[in-house]
Amino acid sequence: MPTSQPGGAASSAVANLTGDRRYQRQQREALDLRCGPALSAHDECLSPSESLNRGRVSTVLSVCRVRKLVALASVVVAVPFAVNTPSPDAAAASACHARVSHAVIPVWARAGFTGPHPHIPYVLGRSGRIVAILFGYPLRSPVAPHRNNKILWVSRTFPTRPTALWIRAQRMVGNRPIGAPVEHVVRGGPGPSYVDVPQPGCWRLTLSWAGRRDSLDLAYSTGT
Repeated sequence: MPTSQPGGAASSAVANLTGDRRYQRQQREALDLRCGPALSAHDECLSPSESLNRGRVSTVLSVCRVRKLVALASVVVAVPFAVNTPSPDAAAASACHARVSHAVIPVWARAGFTGPHPHIPYVLGRSGRIVAILFGYPLRSPVAPHRNNKILWVSRTFPTRPTALWIRAQRMVGNRPIGAPVEHVVRGGPGPSYVDVPQPGCWRLTLSWAGRRDSLDLAYSTGT
């Protein structure tokens, strides 16, 4: 009658248990490769053996599909913010609005001013290439009897070959042009000027000089 060796059954059970755990770990790792990393600590893919034991094979597929859909959605949502960044031309098509600042004028526009922190109302071009310093603020149409619509134009960069500053002013209602445009020319390039318009309202100015281009909006109130 054969005698069993001491501990033979226990060793076999341990070996089987170790083999089962190793098999389950390998299956889980293989499933993770197909499914992708877990979304949270409570969202892990089940191994095939665990799924079969619980009768939830479809759950594994559903969790994997959810992970892939969420990952795909995050990529799709992130793309518009990187691609659809508004350009100066796109901003120029928005509703007319004069963004007058009463803060200290930009450093690059302070040449000729006395004092370290000059405060004069100004409007910065959409592209930041030019600033309109409004000495005649608030601007009026028709022109006020005792004050002109004086504007000092300052270019951010000084052109090597100065040319005239061409101004095309278009009255706007929202983002719709109303009436005919008005044109002004500042000889010698950006500098002091008087910019008058025939009617009060919001006017969109397109500016070009020395191969540069910018735009901004100015508001003209009823003259008194």
